[in-house]
Amino acid sequence: MKKQKFIVISSFLMTCAFVGSVMTAEAAEGTRSIVVSGFETGIVFEEENADMPRQVASLTKVATAVIVLKWIEEGHGKPSDLMTVSTTALKGGANQMGLQAGDQVAVETALYAAMMASDNASAAVLAEYVGERFPGGLESGDSFVEKMNGLAVGMGMNQTKFVNPHGLDSDGSLGVSTARDISLLAIHAISKNGFLKICSEKKKQVSFLRGNETVQVTLKNTNSLLGRDGVDGMKTGTTRRSGPCLIATATKTFPGDEPGDTHRIISVTLNVDDRFEKSAEFLEEGWKEYDRWLKMGRPEEGRQHLRKAKK
Repeated sequence: MKKQKFIVISSFLMTCAFVGSVMTAEAAEGTRSIVVSGFETGIVFEEENADMPRQVASLTKVATAVIVLKWIEEGHGKPSDLMTVSTTALKGGANQMGLQAGDQVAVETALYAAMMASDNASAAVLAEYVGERFPGGLESGDSFVEKMNGLAVGMGMNQTKFVNPHGLDSDGSLGVSTARDISLLAIHAISKNGFLKICSEKKKQVSFLRGNETVQVTLKNTNSLLGRDGVDGMKTGTTRRSGPCLIATATKTFPGDEPGDTHRIISVTLNVDDRFEKSAEFLEEGWKEYDRWLKMGRPEEGRQHLRKAKK
């Protein structure tokens, strides 16, 4: 399958009615949402409650990683840049690295911690550091979240609002998205240079500085599907409101493919019990649909698309 450039399409304008969306998301507890789609074409092979607004927990960190990688790509900073941990950044809940105020951690290390171990503190440190260094005088972590929401608008994620860089439910405003919107985000993230490397490793040894001491930490990926049936990403997430969530992506080759051809599909499951086994089943069924679609000559009519290829 040859590499092509794609654009995201949307049939609706972004609205500001997020309060109503969040209320709907609260009511969505107890139901599940699913989308299985092709990466190269954005064709939807399976969906269930795809447009139901709901909390998506740490799947939010995919948007955080995308913004940071874009910042690096544009030459505003480097993966090796050292960030100083603030007291504020430690208020976001999960802190698997065991960071303390005053510690120094590299941008790349924080990305691995956020995506592999779902470390909220690392995501918050990234938001503060990168947000302050965006061109145009942005001065806070809040401005980083503005970038996240700008990303969502640009991709046609019409029912998404991010309120922090890690996805933890707060006592105030709640973040909200849908399985369809998260599928769009996943497609975009995979297209970013270096993204899959960050979320595909099962275990990684990293370090940070505490004064003059180097602290070693072993990060373990929370995605137990990695390495199984071609799965090479992407992100887990769970809160009380969201339930168990997972973005899983896998690659496969088919008989008759040219050397180097690779196909990819993405499964997004929100509030799905036994998310790993269920996602494995959804991917398997997705591949069957994908194979049928290939044998039918890749028809465009009668198929929903998350995006279309440029002519």
